Amino acid sequence: MTIILKTNMPQLNRMLLILFFSIGIRLVNAQSVNMYISTNGKDSNNGLSVSAPLSTLQEAFLRISLRKEKLPVNILLSGGVYHLKQPVRVLPEYSGTAQAPVTIRPLGDEQVTFDGSLQIRGWKKYKGTIWYTTIPEVKKGSLRFGQLFINGQSRTLARFPNDGFYTVAGFPDGGTEVDFNTGSKRFKFRRGDIDPHWTNMEDVRVVVYHFWSDAHLQIDKVDVNDSIVTFKYPAEKRFTDDFSGDGARYFVENVFEGLDKPGEWYLNDHTGVLYYIPMMGEDLATSTVVVPVLSGFLSFDGDAIKSRYVNNIHFSNITFKYANFIYRSEEHTSELQ
Repeated sequence: MTIILKTNMPQLNRMLLILFFSIGIRLVNAQSVNMYISTNGKDSNNGLSVSAPLSTLQEAFLRISLRKEKLPVNILLSGGVYHLKQPVRVLPEYSGTAQAPVTIRPLGDEQVTFDGSLQIRGWKKYKGTIWYTTIPEVKKGSLRFGQLFINGQSRTLARFPNDGFYTVAGFPDGGTEVDFNTGSKRFKFRRGDIDPHWTNMEDVRVVVYHFWSDAHLQIDKVDVNDSIVTFKYPAEKRFTDDFSGDGARYFVENVFEGLDKPGEWYLNDHTGVLYYIPMMGEDLATSTVVVPVLSGFLSFDGDAIKSRYVNNIHFSNITFKYANFIYRSEEHTSELQ
């Protein structure tokens, strides 16, 4: 007898797929379960063979959470680059056990990369050696990034000075006479090191190296008469070079006027325009230009209070590439060790 079921209801189709999966998973292997993922796969596939792979790791985790038997699970990824739009959530119900772990690894000797970048295209000549393109996500305010990669190599955010550092010239909020961890919002600079007439001062960041951390500071105002810069939020320590009485080292980055040598870039956060000076022999029409956009690749979401842990999940021989990390100095001083 043959039963033909026709339906246009996606929910029912998914329920049937899950039912097929929960039955099929018992038939794959008495010793372990293999699931397959491919860049050309579909999450509507059953994922139990190379010929019917899934497309996302998130869907694979969902499927293994439905398993009845606690068998070892191998999630096998075909070679290629997997572009993630959001971190993969790893929940306690996806956990394996010591005897039946969950392993995520490439299929055979293939190369697998999880990529968190956005490719940048549409370059046009601006003036001189400078090129530009507009990134809609930046203009809308949904994206900020702090790194640019061309053909896999990192490029330099436009800065002053081009090499080395400036040094703090004075301590209006206190030097060696105050505790080292005294919050400081101002320092004195040498004339010409900071210019209040730079383009779009809100985009400029002052990076100060003091003690064992670095502070990334957004400028509030510049007093050219007394050569004092005031920041929107204080650094967590005084602006001395560690415990000495000398001024801390610093540089100023994302300055449009500092865009003056090949390999440097500048981003206007308000217009979404990215500017870049190509390196010698670099053709932006044929180069792969990317910026990191994903804040993380994996999110392990357990609950320690309820003793719900993520256990016995192993990742092997997978490359994670282009994660976005920016300093949120518009919310508070970003000071990291």
